[in-house]
Amino acid sequence: MVSRYMVLDFEFTTYGDKAYGKPRAFFHEIIEIGAVLLDVTSSSIEPVYQSFIRPIFYPKLTNECSRLTQINQQDVDHGVELAEALQKMEQAYVPGKTYWVGYGDADHDVLAQVCIKYKIPNPFPSEDYIDLASQFKLFYAKERRLSLKNAVREVGLELDGIEHTAMDDAKNAAQLLLKMIQDGWIPNTDYDNRSNI
Repeated sequence: MVSRYMVLDFEFTTYGDKAYGKPRAFFHEIIEIGAVLLDVTSSSIEPVYQSFIRPIFYPKLTNECSRLTQINQQDVDHGVELAEALQKMEQAYVPGKTYWVGYGDADHDVLAQVCIKYKIPNPFPSEDYIDLASQFKLFYAKERRLSLKNAVREVGLELDGIEHTAMDDAKNAAQLLLKMIQDGWIPNTDYDNRSNI
C-alpha cells in the first residue's frame, strides 16, 4: 500500500475573466511551486520544495495576477526555470510508491500543458495523480466541490498561512488529506473518470 503522498500547489499566470488585452495564444504558466511530502505511517508532513518560477512565453505578470497570488515581477524574474524545479521535486517522487496530489485538476492540467509548450519531460504520470477536491466531495458526500479553505474548515481543521501561497496551500491540502485518511478514505486514482465525480 502506498503511504507517501507528495502534495503540491502551483500558482500560475492569469489574465482573469476579461478577454481585453489577453494574448490570443495565452496559456497559464507556473510561477510558484510549493510541495510537501505526507508520510501516512508517521503522520508527518515535511517540506519538499518551494520556489518562484520564471515564465517563458508571457514573462510579464498582470496586475490581477500579482494581486491574486501576492507574487510580484521581481519574484519571478529571480525565479528558477521550471525544468530545474521539476528535477528537484522528482527526487521526492518514487514511481509506484508515491502519489502526487493537488486540490482540483488545475495543477495536473497546467503542468501537463506547460511541459508540452516548454518541450520538457513531465516526471509525474497522470495515473499517480489524485484530485483531492473531487475525492473530498465524493468521500464526504458533498453536493458540490468546496474550496480548499472551506474543505479544511468543514472537517474541523485550522487554515494555516496565506491563501494562494503555494507552500501554505500545499501544507493545508496535506493536512486535509491526512484527516481524510484518518477518517477512512483510500486512494482512487481513476483520473479519466475523475471529472465525472
